[in-house]
Amino acid sequence: MISLIIPTYKEKENIGKLLFLICKLNLKDFEVIVVDDNSPDNTAEEVEKNAKKLPLKIKLIKRKGKRDLSLSVLEGFKKAKGEILGVMDADFSHPPELIPKMIKELENVDLVIASRKISGGEIKKWPLKRKIFSGLATFLAKTLVPKISDPLSGFFFFKRKIIKELKLSPIGYKIGLEIFVKGKYKNFKEIPFVFKDREIGKSKLNFKVILKFLFHILKLWFWKIKK
Repeated sequence: MISLIIPTYKEKENIGKLLFLICKLNLKDFEVIVVDDNSPDNTAEEVEKNAKKLPLKIKLIKRKGKRDLSLSVLEGFKKAKGEILGVMDADFSHPPELIPKMIKELENVDLVIASRKISGGEIKKWPLKRKIFSGLATFLAKTLVPKISDPLSGFFFFKRKIIKELKLSPIGYKIGLEIFVKGKYKNFKEIPFVFKDREIGKSKLNFKVILKFLFHILKLWFWKIKK
């Protein structure tokens, strides 16, 4: 089975449409696990409504307490039945139509990453300030995994075995980076995609998120040194 984890917070306007588009892909032996961080806009209720009407295996996990995207994804991994795991955002920055191609590539590799940084990839509609931050953040992340062009991608699929018996302890939003650094994969593939900024809702990027990212980088470096 293949399990796709979608973490959400205040994504009521997006999640229904996203689930519908995933359903239209007609993927076999496939489940979607939505992990909602106690959204105040009834995102969870929207998921439950779509789970009843769509011919798609949809699980809903309602997280309480401290909001954290990476912890939400880890919670999804625990409840997932699949030996192939995937992660994507709910805000349409990640195109669902790319999912079948990413899964197909896993026949030959252990990890598939949707990349904005290789030929054919692109980022649209980002202000200069965010482009500068992204460039600096990518530079820092690549010091940990220099062979991966887009180590901050949040859209990826992998074989569960690469995280077996690993202690994952991500901070903030970059669960992918945690897996790319610690994962026991022999090979990987990057597939280009065009990243489009969300059209509905607000970006979660703020100063607190940036501080968490920097702390995460430091933690991963200490892990590599001690390894």
